[in-house]
Amino acid sequence: MKPVEPMSFCGSYTDEHTDGICKQLALLGPRMKFRRVRADYHDEIRRLRDEVTDALLDAQKCVTLLAELPQDLPADVPRTYFF
Repeated sequence: MKPVEPMSFCGSYTDEHTDGICKQLALLGPRMKFRRVRADYHDEIRRLRDEVTDALLDAQKCVTLLAELPQDLPADVPRTYFF
């Protein structure tokens, strides 16, 4: 069984709603991951102050958007782990 993508629950939600929350989350997620990977694996980051500011703004926006999602979204799907 293939592991579930973190944002996959948004697919059915956005089919029924046009508020764009999941679309915004879908844009923020990869951008936040890109920054995290770069911070983990690169020795030097240019314009560090700007990068940190942007990362914090994205994180705050993500939290705000998640808080706006309805409480009755489908239950979390069981995770499948491979070792």
